[in-house]
Amino acid sequence: MSREVNLYDEYVIKNILATNQFNIEAVNNLESLKSKPFFKEEYPIIENLIKVGDIEAIKAFSGNGLCTGDYIDVMLFNNEREKKYIVTVYDNDLLGQDPQVIDIYKL
Repeated sequence: MSREVNLYDEYVIKNILATNQFNIEAVNNLESLKSKPFFKEEYPIIENLIKVGDIEAIKAFSGNGLCTGDYIDVMLFNNEREKKYIVTVYDNDLLGQDPQVIDIYKL
């Protein structure tokens, strides 16, 4: 059973397809693993967890609990050939901008 895609997910999917980093033609089963306030100093930790494929550690990562208005979302998805990827997404509600893809990682 597939879930309904919300506006946030639509923006993320559009950004993934626009980067064309891995010639991804479709984004399927987009799932948020972790959404939290964004701190530049924590990004290398998150990136390392992604690179080693530790999904459970990503889900459990708490980091700094302060609210900044900047957010990071770590999301898992499959491409059209069912290959798995993780995408990191930045959003800032103070600027009212659309979410932006930071990086896409092939698992």
